[in-house]
Amino acid sequence: MTLRRRVLVLAGLIGVLGAVPWIWVDDGHLVNGGDTNFPLDPTAFFGERFFAWISDWNTGVDSSALFANIPYHGVQAVFHGLGLSLANVERLSFAFWLIAVGLSMYFLASVLDRGVPRLWLRLSAVLVYSANTYLFNTWENAKVANLGLYVGLPLFVGLLMLALERRIRLRLLAALVVPAGVLCAGVGLNPAYAAALGLALGILAVFSFARLGDRGHVARVAVVFSGAYALANMFWAVPMAMYLAGFGGVPSIAQLNATNWIDGLSRHTSILNVSRLIGSWEWFEVDRGKPYVPYAASYLDNPAFIVFSFALPVLAWAALTVRPVRLQSWYAAALGALGIFFAGGSHPPFGGAYVWLMNHVPGFDLFRSPWYIFSPFIALAYAILLPTTLARAWALLRPRLRQTFPRRYAAVAAAVGVTLAGAYLVYVYPLVRGEVHDRGEAAASTLELRFPPYVFAAGEWLRQRPDSGRIMLLPRARTENLDWEYGGIFPVINLFAEGPVVHQAYESISPTPTDRLTTRVYERLYAGSPSTPYLLGLMNIRYLNIRHDAPPQTETGYVVRNLGRKVRRFARLERRFGKWEFLRVDPRLRLPQVYAANRLSSLGVVERWRPAPSTWRRTAVVSEGGRLPPGAPSQGELARTTPRLRFERVNSTRFRVRVRGAKGPYVLVFGQTFDPEWKLYRAPASSGERTLPGLGSLGAWRQPPLAEDGHFRVNGYANGWLVKSTGDYDLLIEYRPQRFFVAGLGISTIALTAALGFLLLAGAKLLPRPAGAYARLPLPAPLRDVRRAPPGQKAGS
Repeated sequence: MTLRRRVLVLAGLIGVLGAVPWIWVDDGHLVNGGDTNFPLDPTAFFGERFFAWISDWNTGVDSSALFANIPYHGVQAVFHGLGLSLANVERLSFAFWLIAVGLSMYFLASVLDRGVPRLWLRLSAVLVYSANTYLFNTWENAKVANLGLYVGLPLFVGLLMLALERRIRLRLLAALVVPAGVLCAGVGLNPAYAAALGLALGILAVFSFARLGDRGHVARVAVVFSGAYALANMFWAVPMAMYLAGFGGVPSIAQLNATNWIDGLSRHTSILNVSRLIGSWEWFEVDRGKPYVPYAASYLDNPAFIVFSFALPVLAWAALTVRPVRLQSWYAAALGALGIFFAGGSHPPFGGAYVWLMNHVPGFDLFRSPWYIFSPFIALAYAILLPTTLARAWALLRPRLRQTFPRRYAAVAAAVGVTLAGAYLVYVYPLVRGEVHDRGEAAASTLELRFPPYVFAAGEWLRQRPDSGRIMLLPRARTENLDWEYGGIFPVINLFAEGPVVHQAYESISPTPTDRLTTRVYERLYAGSPSTPYLLGLMNIRYLNIRHDAPPQTETGYVVRNLGRKVRRFARLERRFGKWEFLRVDPRLRLPQVYAANRLSSLGVVERWRPAPSTWRRTAVVSEGGRLPPGAPSQGELARTTPRLRFERVNSTRFRVRVRGAKGPYVLVFGQTFDPEWKLYRAPASSGERTLPGLGSLGAWRQPPLAEDGHFRVNGYANGWLVKSTGDYDLLIEYRPQRFFVAGLGISTIALTAALGFLLLAGAKLLPRPAGAYARLPLPAPLRDVRRAPPGQKAGS
C-alpha cells in the first residue's frame, strides 16, 4: 500500500468514526447523568484531578484512586479551552476515543496483515471491534476504565508482536509504549481492568515463549515493555498502591458481601449469550412491564436479529478450520475462550469454578464485574479471527464471481462488501444512531438531556462567590432525580466544581462518620429542631439549596410547605434561579473551616445548650458516645483564651495558617473529613499581614509533623489537633498522599518527555522491519523450496 493511499485510508477512517458522535448528541443537549458525570466546567474539573483530596464532595474525600482519569478529562479540557460549546466538547471527546478505538484495531490488523496487505480485511476487523453489542454499555456512560482497556488491548498487542518479531528495536518499543500507556491510563481507575490488560499481554508472551526460538529475546521484550509501561503510569500507580496499602489491601468478596452482586451481574451470562457479546443485566431488566433498555427487545425477541447474532461468533471460530492455523489465530482463540469462561462469572456451567477462584486465589477478588471486564477479550478475538475466515471464503467465492460477472466483477465484489457491512451496521443500530443513551420509562431518567438555563446561571453565580462554606441540598435524596430527566448519584452542582456540596450520599456498606452526621442534620432540619442552625454551622453550611425541580413524588413539596417558615428563622433567601432557591444560613453560627477552640462539648449537649455565637465559635465537639476520642485533651488542659487565626487555601491538599498571640494549648479545628493522613507542620513565621507567603501547589513539606499523638476527630467529622506552641508562628496543614502523586507524576513526566523526544529525533530511523512469524502466510507448495541464490550464481543452478 502506497503512502498516499495509506494516508487517505487513515483520513477516511478518522472522518467516519469522528462523525458518529454528531449523531449521538443533538444541539443544545448533553449526555449526562447516571455514571457519565460529564463536567459542566471541564477546565476547572480537570484542574481538580491533580489533587489527592476532593473538597467538593460532602466534607471532603480522598481521591488517590482517581488519578488515572487525568488523560480522559485532559481531552475534554483541551477542547473546552478552545472556547467550544459544551455539546461540541462532549462530541469531540467521544470522537477522540472512538477514533482511538478504531485506529488501535487498524494498527493491530496492519501488524497481522503486513505479508499480503488487504484493506478490506483490515476494515472488517475495525468494524467488528469498534461497533459491537458489548460497547453499548461502555458508550452509554462513557466508562473510562472500559475505554482504557478497549483502546489498549489491540494497541499493546500490536506493539508486542512487532517487538517479538524483531520488526522494531527495543528502544523504539519503549518509546512507543510510554505515550500509549499514558493514553490508556484510564484502566487504572479500576485495578481489575489493568489486571485484565496484563493477563491478555501475558498470554501473548507465553505463546511467544513457547513458539519462538529465542526465548531470551522474549524475556528482554517483556522486561522492556513492562518497564516502559510502569514508568508511564507511575502518576496513578504510586498513589493507588499507597492508597490500597493504607486501606489494608483489596477487601474480599466476603468482607464486602458482594457475592449477590456477582450473581446479579451473571444472571444472564450463559455461554450462548456471552459468545454473542450479549450479557449486560440491563438488557433483561423489566419494571412494571417496561424495559429498562428499549432497544434490547430487538436482540431478545426479533428473529432476524437473533439469527444474525450468531453470525459473528460462528464466522470467527471458523477461522480455526483454515489450515495451517497461524500463531495469531491460536492466540486469539485462547483469548476468546478465556474471555467466555471469565465473562460468564458465576453463571453455570463454569460459575462454580469462578466463585472458587474468587474465594481462594489471592487478588482474584478484583474481578467483581466479570462481564464488563473480560468481554473485550472476546471482541478482540473475533476481530483477529474474522478476517481469516473472510479471506478464505473470498478465495472460494472469487473465481465464481469472475466467471459469472467477468466485466462487472469489481462492482459486484464492492456491492457484496457494502451489503455485508451495511447489514452489520443495521445490527448495531443503537450504537450508530446514539440510542445507547436512551433509557426506557422504567429508568425514570434519560442520558441525553437539555440542561435548564437556570442551572448554568446558578453555577456562574457560585463561581463569583468563592467561599469555604458548603451548600446543603434540599430535598434530601440519595440519588438525583430532577423533573428535566437528570438522574444519578452525582449532584448537578458538583459538575461545575464550584463549592463543596453536602447531600445524602449514596448508601454504602459501612457509613462514614460524615454520613451519620449528615443524616442527623437532615433529621433535625426536617423536624424543625431549634438546634438545626448550630448543626448546620458545625458542618460549615453556608447555603441551603432548595430545588423545586424534583419530581412530584419526592418530598420537595413537604420541604417547602412545612419547613419554609422554620428555615427562614435562621436562613434568608439570597438568590432564586428558576426552580432553584439559595437560602443563606445565619453566618454568626457558621464555624470557619479553620479555627481555634478552647471549649469542649458533645453533640447532645450542643443540641440542648445552644450557646451564644461568641462561645459557639470557640467550641469543639469532641465527645463521641460520652467518651473522648484517643488523643483528645480534657477541658482543663486548654488555655482560657484562643489565638488569632488566619488561613489561606493553597489548594485542596494544603492550607497555610497564621497563628498570632497563642498563650497556651488550644484545639486547632480543620473542617475537612478526618483522615490520619492530614498532617500538621510548623512553618517559619512570616512577615506581612495582608497575604501569607506563597507555597508551591505541588511541593512537599520536609519537616516532621506536629502533634501526631494529638490528632483526633472533632465536630463529628473534622480534624482536630492539640497545639501547645505559644507565641506567633505559622502552621501548614497538608494531605500527605499528595506527595505520592507528585513523585509518580514526576517520573511519568520525565518518561513521557524522553519518549516523545526520542520519537522526534530518532524514530524515523527505527521504522518497522519486514513482517515476521505472526504475519507470515504459507507459500504455495512450488515456492516453498525457493531460496535466494548466492552472489554470482543464477537462481535454480
